[in-house]
Amino acid sequence: LKIHSQRNNHISRRFQKMNDAIIDRRSIVSEATLLNWERLNAKTDYKLRSRANKTCSEKKVLSIKQCSNKDFKRYIEALTELALPLGDIIFTLCVRKLENAGVLQQNNAQELLLDKTFRRIDNLPSYDSDTEDDFIGNTYQSMLSEGSRNLQGVYYTTPKLVLQITKGLHMKDDELFLDPCCGSGMFLCNIDTNNPQNIYGTDIDPIAVMIARTNLICKYKGTDFTPNVFCLDFLQENDIFTTDEQITRIQNLKFDYIFTNPPWGNKSCSYKSLVIKSKERASLFLEKASKMLNEKGLLHFLIPTSLLKIKVHSDIRKYIINQLNVNQINFYTERFCGVFTDIASIELSKTENQQTNTLNYIVKQGDKQHRVTTDKVLLQPDFIFPLTNETEQQIISKVERLGVFNLSESIWALGIVTGNNKEKVLKQEIDGSRPIFKGTDIEKFRIKEPTNYIVYDRSQFQQCAKDEIYSAKEKLIYKFISKKLVFAYDDKASLVLNSANILIPNIKGMSIKSVMAFLNSDLYQFIYDLKFNDLKVLKGNLSLLVFPEISSEQDLLLQNIVDEIMYQNADTDKLNDFICKQFDISQTEQEYIKAHIYG
Repeated sequence: LKIHSQRNNHISRRFQKMNDAIIDRRSIVSEATLLNWERLNAKTDYKLRSRANKTCSEKKVLSIKQCSNKDFKRYIEALTELALPLGDIIFTLCVRKLENAGVLQQNNAQELLLDKTFRRIDNLPSYDSDTEDDFIGNTYQSMLSEGSRNLQGVYYTTPKLVLQITKGLHMKDDELFLDPCCGSGMFLCNIDTNNPQNIYGTDIDPIAVMIARTNLICKYKGTDFTPNVFCLDFLQENDIFTTDEQITRIQNLKFDYIFTNPPWGNKSCSYKSLVIKSKERASLFLEKASKMLNEKGLLHFLIPTSLLKIKVHSDIRKYIINQLNVNQINFYTERFCGVFTDIASIELSKTENQQTNTLNYIVKQGDKQHRVTTDKVLLQPDFIFPLTNETEQQIISKVERLGVFNLSESIWALGIVTGNNKEKVLKQEIDGSRPIFKGTDIEKFRIKEPTNYIVYDRSQFQQCAKDEIYSAKEKLIYKFISKKLVFAYDDKASLVLNSANILIPNIKGMSIKSVMAFLNSDLYQFIYDLKFNDLKVLKGNLSLLVFPEISSEQDLLLQNIVDEIMYQNADTDKLNDFICKQFDISQTEQEYIKAHIYG
């Protein structure tokens, strides 16, 4: 524990130097970005700490549950003002919890206190934590900087998510459970077992391990056991040169259940995989965990939804399809505090049926669920898991069967990156300035009245598209940060910031307004939701949408419908009906689409 604590303190000091702009910035941002900052005389220390650069961010992020809790906010502020070592603060809170639970004199609690890495703080401010779920874990996360949390992957699973994932799980007395990224021990403490000695957890953070041990001791008070929670790197290789008894002990076991919320992202680690080329940590954890699963074992991982659909993660999907059974995939509306990525969980198992050529699993979202059955061969080459039900797949098949064209040959451009919006984006018009529009200014079919202005000087911008794209006679402008497709028509050579992007479509026989009509339609929103459902409207996803071949008469009719919407505020019923007819979408299917989009 001392060794890992020293290592952790070394990491903290190293990243403090990073925050002080002492280390080489090339390890954080690209060479091109550095050159841009130098050209624009940018204040790099500020930029390294800005929200977009989470690695060096000093911002504190409370959990979603605690954001509105003023008392908890004040408590965190009071602890922060003490300027005491964080490990000592958390150690003190752990001792208090053991005292309040009446277990401080138990052997397992005394064993926890024998380590002298941290010290107890006298007169530490108290907080009424009796009704708080994982109070110590929440306190620890809230006192870490966003940069530290991002680097260490400290985004603990909420009690609500843990309860959903562990619901109905009852361990037999001889079964073993493992959480290889246990954090404060939420999964460990929500397992139904008569034998806590069969619960195992690992984490690289010694403070998290201390919290998890404390939580387990308090849950099973009166039980004489030593929590099997170890401070180690689960991805460290176990070979003949390994001298760490804890690593050997864990990695020589086979588990009946492995549930976890692994760290996400492409960060360097010592684990070498012949399968995972993306170096995504969640994928590496999943691969290694599956090898430690009993033949009839169950594995349940919380993952970013990108692992289910993005091409770069086809490696882990191929591994799953070839080596495991997919039991169910769950989607959640909840997110981790400070993280905007959509999350899902995947339940996998090892059974005698895993070598069949068919996938058969349940997809759940809220109270809704449906079963998906598909041939594995049909999933090649990217092995993307189908998530749609029979009705949804029928609608998608109709569109794809009649789709002839796509947007791959179109012109795309990003909005302007000024490098400093506070200084360069003006709230009032001045001599020589022009209107500029943000993503929030973009509505379906039209752009709002301007409220921001800019002096257009390409040499003063960090990123800028070609002049001829901004000045195009006609173009489409669309929201970039959005789960909805929102495209507006522009014939005024408008400028946009990088929260909005530009598309000049090139589809045979289809005018720009007709393309916009398809993209803004309920049908295309429905297709986009089912196939992509991203928080960002990406060029790669839009390029995969297909368009039908229409006659010149149909194109003219569709343009007229769009003009009625733009200039006469007509509703979109006529437009949606026209587009659905191009793909033979039935009235029943149209009602299903509306229910999906509007509830």
